[in-house]
Amino acid sequence: MYRIPSLARRMIVTRGLTRKILSFYVDGVPPDRICLYTTSYGKPYLEPSLNVYFSLSHCSDALVVAVSRKFDIGVDIEDIYGQSHQNIVPFVLSDNELEIYTGADAGHKESIFLTFWTRKEAYVKCLGIGLTDNLNRIDTSNFLSKQIVFQGKYFECFSIDVPEMNCISHLVVNANST
Repeated sequence: MYRIPSLARRMIVTRGLTRKILSFYVDGVPPDRICLYTTSYGKPYLEPSLNVYFSLSHCSDALVVAVSRKFDIGVDIEDIYGQSHQNIVPFVLSDNELEIYTGADAGHKESIFLTFWTRKEAYVKCLGIGLTDNLNRIDTSNFLSKQIVFQGKYFECFSIDVPEMNCISHLVVNANST
């Protein structure tokens, strides 16, 4: 599956840690007996009857696993590398986001871009639809309001602060799911 050994090791560790974490939410099932399934879009999930929803993301030095017993969730984490994302900005940012990004000083553009990116990725993971080629139609500029309505559904977005790791992370919760 992976041609680079370090990526294969990361995948093995990620799956092992994810199963260990999920075993705390699935009574009586040891980590090595937890079956992970994936949707056609690649979103991992557990047997639906278990009523455990989770999402995971990793960057170079961090793994985030979010778990809920009630709501569909999505999480994303990205490294801040000090690089420009200018070539993809028009394809990713909505008009409102682009206005915020364009108005920022050069030293903050990457973190602003990654803030919007992690919100969008967490949102599409929450929906289970995977990244789309029209991310600029998703406007997350208001996603840190207490409760937001997007496409007729209620969501909540939370920033996960990990400043010592030089990362940006967001969690999106579908407040409609049960």
